[in-house]
Amino acid sequence: KIISVSKEFDVFMFLILLLNTIVILCSYFTSDYPDTYDLIDSICLYFYISEFLIKIIGLGIIKYFNDNWNIFDFTILIIGLIAASVNSIITLTKSVK
Repeated sequence: KIISVSKEFDVFMFLILLLNTIVILCSYFTSDYPDTYDLIDSICLYFYISEFLIKIIGLGIIKYFNDNWNIFDFTILIIGLIAASVNSIITLTKSVK
């Protein structure tokens, strides 16, 4: 529980979010390193999944979903997982052709 409510954990996750935002902006404005952008985006997604699990374990499901920011984070996580799944399916489909 201590990690899930620590200031250091919040700062670390904010830095991951900042990195992910920069990567998204870079990939929007330039397509020079698409594989690198995808890799960093995937790594960030794993950090978001880890954050969710740490908070669920530390706070419990009820307390987790009583916080509006956690609901927002969870919604973004689900959207990210769906997007990653769709991208994987598209990549797999292209490689089969």
